[in-house]
Amino acid sequence: MHLRSALAAFGREYQARGLAVVALNANSARRLPADAPAQMPAEKASAGYTFPYLHDATRPPPAPSAPPAPPTLPLWPRRTLVYRGQFDASRPGSNEPITGQDLRAACDAALAERGSERRAVAEPGLQHQVEAGERADDEPGRVTVR
Repeated sequence: MHLRSALAAFGREYQARGLAVVALNANSARRLPADAPAQMPAEKASAGYTFPYLHDATRPPPAPSAPPAPPTLPLWPRRTLVYRGQFDASRPGSNEPITGQDLRAACDAALAERGSERRAVAEPGLQHQVEAGERADDEPGRVTVR
């Protein structure tokens, strides 16, 4: 993943500031054998992740013809989704620098207990599915967990 070292650094920085960080791997082991659950401990150690790196086997895999999607990064302070979107504008092979500015802005706002005014970027793979036990609020980009 092109964000690997930046995500590890982000985790260390924001854990030190009191944010709980968890990474979820929802990739299909059939489609991406390097992302199989058996490979995850080695990836965690190699990348230097200081946060739990878990496998989400409940997420259905994308269609074989679907383009690769950037990781979806939700932020859930106080059990309310305040941000669901990208790390930053960088993409593999692009000239955009990897800064984490979008997720950092949301985390900084949440840590300051201001909430986040940022909204998710509408791209394939960034849709949040409202699960049983959740309800969509009237305010876009927010989901309250009951």
